[in-house]
Amino acid sequence: MNKPPHPATPAVRWQVNTIGSILLFGNARLRRLACRLAPRLHGHKVIHPMAFHCDIVTPDREVFNQSVTGAILPAHDGMIGILTGRAPLLVRLGQGTLTAHAATGGDRVFQIKGGVAQMKDNHLTVLTESASE
Repeated sequence: MNKPPHPATPAVRWQVNTIGSILLFGNARLRRLACRLAPRLHGHKVIHPMAFHCDIVTPDREVFNQSVTGAILPAHDGMIGILTGRAPLLVRLGQGTLTAHAATGGDRVFQIKGGVAQMKDNHLTVLTESASE
């Protein structure tokens, strides 16, 4: 008797990753195909296809380490929005509110004071003097 693959088998991960890739980079025909395949993955943990990793670090501790779908940062000369696939960026931060849109839902809001932020290879790293929720 043929059993369906276990959720942790490479075949299922491949399907989940392929659907994420199709939703990001595919043409309209491939996106429709991905939408038809998505219900077959019901019950498996599917990470949001537009998510990227975000770390917020102060000299004392790591404040935030999670996947997000977007972030809004207070740059030294104004606010800047970050989304998946952004070109590499290194920016000096000012004082203000940093908003991280969690991939699991909900927003996390931090008050930060100075520092730098780097976006590279879908990984946002924020080094700041202080951060509080």
